[in-house]
Amino acid sequence: VLGAAGALVGLTVWLAVGDASLEAGEGVLILFLLVAFAPNIVAGVVGFGLGAPVTFGGDFGFGGGGEFSLLGWGADGPAPYLYVALLIPAAACLYGGYVARRRARPGSDANETIGVAAIFYALILTLLVSLGNLDFGRGVTGPTEFELGPDAGGVFLLALVWAAAIGYIGWKLGESSSTNATRPSPGA
Repeated sequence: VLGAAGALVGLTVWLAVGDASLEAGEGVLILFLLVAFAPNIVAGVVGFGLGAPVTFGGDFGFGGGGEFSLLGWGADGPAPYLYVALLIPAAACLYGGYVARRRARPGSDANETIGVAAIFYALILTLLVSLGNLDFGRGVTGPTEFELGPDAGGVFLLALVWAAAIGYIGWKLGESSSTNATRPSPGA
């Protein structure tokens, strides 16, 4: 959900402040790509939000593309407003750790629970990104080539780190809130 919201906000900001001079056919092509490949685009946004390098290419009359990474990992840095995308994995992993702690049995091991969750998160997200990369040649898009997709290896590594580190913080927040909920009030 956060990835979809991020994609829509990014597109809106790009259209509002960018130098986009689209012809009707190019606008229809972009709209078609957004609707038809929304899951792929969301996977790309989440991979980008992790900091993995993302290849974006296409010649739609507004310029080429390139490789971008929020962490500057082998790529050019994006526009400053795109750093808001870091909130996508941060919020998801923080919430995941919090919920894991709240649903865990008393005495559950944080390292074991968060470790398994981090591996599962990284594997699933890497699979989605690997399957979701878009790469269209001229045979599909006419005179235009289009490519969008994060680096799967980078996504795996960064998803593992994000889920473990931020998930652990979420676990600790869940731990402190459950401790506060069971603590008797001073006036009782």
